[in-house]
Amino acid sequence: MSLTDGRLRSAELGARGRLVKLLLVDDHVELAENLAEILESAGATCEVADSAEAALERLAAKPFQGLITDLRLPGSSGVDLIARIRAQGGSLPIVLLSAFATEEVVEQAEAAGAAMVLPKPVDVTRLLEFVHRIGEARSG
Repeated sequence: MSLTDGRLRSAELGARGRLVKLLLVDDHVELAENLAEILESAGATCEVADSAEAALERLAAKPFQGLITDLRLPGSSGVDLIARIRAQGGSLPIVLLSAFATEEVVEQAEAAGAAMVLPKPVDVTRLLEFVHRIGEARSG
């Protein structure tokens, strides 16, 4: 799916969805900001953290309804971040993104508590549908 198609699809989902506050975690901040722009066009609000530590600080400071994290993070991994969030009692839905989404990585992420693992390049439609489901669950 091209970025343009993703924006058109996001606008369509945004008309039906509910406002969702997401935390995006990726050390490639520019990529995270591009993804945030797509998600925001669907009605989400997004913040970006560039490390697992920064993400944990933000989660402690304010509530989020979902988290999207890259697998490879400085000094940690997305799987480790998910496990730490779950160990602290966090129950928010989490998506792990990875260009290295092997079967083993998927199993580890799901065991840690990821709701979904998506390979990179990201299937924007699947990610937007996931965000829409978070919004629906909040309003239901």
